Amino acid sequence: MAWRLQEEMDLADAKQEREDLEAARRLQFEEADSKRLEDDANFAKELYLSDQKSDTPPNSNGDAGAGGSSYCAGCGKSMHLVRNSLTALGKSFCNNNSCFSCALCASHINDASFQVFEGSPVHASCFREVVVPSCVVCDCKVPTNSQGHYSYNKHPFFQSWKYCATHEEARRCTSCNRVEPRKAPFAKLGDSRVLCDSCCRTTILDSDELKPIWSSVLTFLHKLDLVVWPEMSNIPILSVDFNTLNEKNSRGGSAHMGQGGPITRGLCLTETEGEGLMMPQLSFDPRQNGFSMQHRHFSFGQSTAHVTAILVLSGLPKLLTGSILAHEAIHAWLKLHPGYLTLINRTGGEGFNRQSEEGVCQLVAHLYLASQERTLSHTTPYDASSSSSSSSTPSSGDLTESQLNQFFKFSIETEKSPVYGEGYRKAAKLYEQIGLEPILQLMVENGALPE
Repeated sequence: MAWRLQEEMDLADAKQEREDLEAARRLQFEEADSKRLEDDANFAKELYLSDQKSDTPPNSNGDAGAGGSSYCAGCGKSMHLVRNSLTALGKSFCNNNSCFSCALCASHINDASFQVFEGSPVHASCFREVVVPSCVVCDCKVPTNSQGHYSYNKHPFFQSWKYCATHEEARRCTSCNRVEPRKAPFAKLGDSRVLCDSCCRTTILDSDELKPIWSSVLTFLHKLDLVVWPEMSNIPILSVDFNTLNEKNSRGGSAHMGQGGPITRGLCLTETEGEGLMMPQLSFDPRQNGFSMQHRHFSFGQSTAHVTAILVLSGLPKLLTGSILAHEAIHAWLKLHPGYLTLINRTGGEGFNRQSEEGVCQLVAHLYLASQERTLSHTTPYDASSSSSSSSTPSSGDLTESQLNQFFKFSIETEKSPVYGEGYRKAAKLYEQIGLEPILQLMVENGALPE
């Protein structure tokens, strides 16, 4: 009987233990369910409050906010409320169809092969179609280089005139220096030069067309308070072809060169009569145990100087032609100055320092172009609504007269040659300090600008 009683007690204890364990488990599950329900309720509450707040959160760029939270850069919601998210460009996004989308087409970006445009993600295809420029020469999208970057060249002033690097040697307008499109060939000038439609509008073709421009240049010199020598009104002003001008330049003269190149655009022909000769003189040099030859200037006495003619390259637009004539006018002014022959005799026939002379002539050409700006049209005759920005080109390729004028000034300002470029910049700096007439007087007295 005792053992049976003990067995009944053991069974009762085991049953009670199972009931206690079951009760503990039920309590644990109830607490877990309660916690889960509480979390879900809190999540729903936060989601509701998030939807009710403004579209612009404390920090809507996807970075961490002041409270340590972060927000979707697309919709601005707290990233704590987002089940799935992604990080790109240093920002956080909801992984849905609207938040991480292309800035160009607004469609969802669903792969890693995206591009960045103005700080925003865009499809690679949209980037190529919208952002990558087409070559103005071949009309194809510019290619990528060995590093996978889109690579192209562009006009230094009309910067929307972009082209494949392989077209760098393509024909260019002899005036504005833009490369020639294959679909819209430039006009041929009968030599190796071509001229774009914009520069053709006012092209100067013969000497009769130069006469009123020369008169306007002399009037401009009067406005600069310069004494215009009477002989300047009678100088023959001739429009000549490319070969004639360069042949004359090879024989000597004061030339106006094209930007960065060997093309001569203007030439002032001068003669000096009775100026004398450079006479050779031998002297014995004991250090070399031989003779050395030196030259000394021999003057015949009274000398005269005159300008034979001014030659200008034909086929250039009116504004550029005017600036060339202004350049050559200063060559003529200096050579006709009464003190020029004194300088010739004093310097042994050397005359003016070339960099100083060309620099002053370029300065006056630049001043002439600046004086024309106020009267110029800022729209082309063909498209009155086209842009007049100085650094871009209308989509049609037409340039306004104002744009061309600004480019011609830009060409003088940015010329790299030591004679024309550095000479201009030295003269321009001195002009700001003392003006033009004192500069010319220094030239006549010293043959050069002060360093």
